[in-house]
Amino acid sequence: MLEVDVRRKLSGFTLDVKLTFDVGVTAILGPSGAGKSTLLRLIAGLDRPDGGSIRLGNQIWFDSASGTERDVRHRQVGMMFQHPRLLSHMDVLANVELGLRDEQSYEEVVRLTGVEPLMLRPVASLSGGEKQRVMLARALAGKPKVLLLDEPFTGLDQVSRRELLNRLARVLPEVRVPVLFVTHAFDEAARLAQSFVHLSAGEVISSGTAEEVLGGMAPNVDLERPGQRAADLPADAHEAATSSLISGEVAALESSGLARVRVGGQTVDAPAGNFSVGDRVYLRLWARDVVLSPLPGRQLSARNSLAGRINALEKLHNGQVLVRIDIEGEKIAALVMAQTAKDLRLEAGKPIFVIFKSTALDLSMVVEEVAAPKAPSAPDAGSKEAGADHPVE
Repeated sequence: MLEVDVRRKLSGFTLDVKLTFDVGVTAILGPSGAGKSTLLRLIAGLDRPDGGSIRLGNQIWFDSASGTERDVRHRQVGMMFQHPRLLSHMDVLANVELGLRDEQSYEEVVRLTGVEPLMLRPVASLSGGEKQRVMLARALAGKPKVLLLDEPFTGLDQVSRRELLNRLARVLPEVRVPVLFVTHAFDEAARLAQSFVHLSAGEVISSGTAEEVLGGMAPNVDLERPGQRAADLPADAHEAATSSLISGEVAALESSGLARVRVGGQTVDAPAGNFSVGDRVYLRLWARDVVLSPLPGRQLSARNSLAGRINALEKLHNGQVLVRIDIEGEKIAALVMAQTAKDLRLEAGKPIFVIFKSTALDLSMVVEEVAAPKAPSAPDAGSKEAGADHPVE
């Protein structure tokens, strides 16, 4: 567990944060200038807090009261920056090896991050997305205790962003350490994170699940307005970030490229990916992609229809209603307009069918250690690097 209780005076305000991070991915959201990147640098040891403490388990990384400060190179933190910081005069292999500690092996990291075909290429020949994959491999090569991702998609084209996002979605559940992910893109945050923190003008406004953090946001506000202490996330943030994780088991693989996944006593179809029959998987479903109906779907392009029961309805500020549904012991969230909820006479306790396309699902393997990430009193975190010309350890 990473415990962060720090203060740092910045231009116009003071960063004053008290957070606890456990294993899993936490997205840090907020406007530019809110102190998100500064928070990562303080954790990594690249900047020094004015006061407070940073602890990883029994290790004290910083404590102003006792004068204790662990050097950046001994915090065992991995970090991906907005712009890749690789040594351009070396090839990929040499850059990855710089992240190693002692005689550790990096073969598994190379496999996970997909950089094996790049290992003998010079850094100068790599694309932006390839460089970020190498940064990820180097950050993980030293088996970090914490991992920091500071807007790693910055400057990438859409194809590269999607490829890196898919790669991170596969890799991060395998890392099994606190991961802190700074981003402005809510769909990316929802794809990777189990918990969220809303940071504004150096203060933690809220933390928890996407619904808990985004449910009370006011509409028509500017994410890029720095220093705003009230609701400063955009109106569509809830729609973009609210998703559900459904656990299931791959029951069959069809020649059409679909996986038949058993969810309790029901089944859904999803893109097969690299899964095998019997694999336990998570299916991530965005609330914006869910259609609700009192009757099962018939002759629709959406292949999947799950029977459930409405647990609760929550009115949002943007004219939408968040509908919480129980299905086979799983929790699913759906977003509908308030008028739709009225027309369908949606209310707690009523049976309901959840309809969605197979293409709306993302599958990932269930990792036992992170299978049920708790919403922290704050999130998880970790990171490390030693500057523009020094690799992450």
